[in-house]
Amino acid sequence: MLRIICVSILLVILCSCASRANLEWSLNSWVGQDVDGLVQHWGKPSDIGALSNGNVSYSWMFDEGLTNAPINGVVSGYAKFCKITLAVSSIDRLVQSWQLEGNNCKA
Repeated sequence: MLRIICVSILLVILCSCASRANLEWSLNSWVGQDVDGLVQHWGKPSDIGALSNGNVSYSWMFDEGLTNAPINGVVSGYAKFCKITLAVSSIDRLVQSWQLEGNNCKA
């Protein structure tokens, strides 16, 4: 019983915090699903392209612009962004895999 309570508390903590792990968990849940559901959820992709294996890539870019941060005592700006790319079967339009790029990938 104590183990169930501990696992439940851990799940609540993980689900309540925005993190890369939460985004990865969410993306894993889309593998095997129709890409149209994801388009409805996130909106029109930033880019759609062909992959060498015949599949299609769908990419979304989430850009928060520049953020100021101290680097070696000097305040400098850096871009905060996340690019999510999905490989989708051209036959049945099911999500095959995903990839993340960027320094602000979290959900």
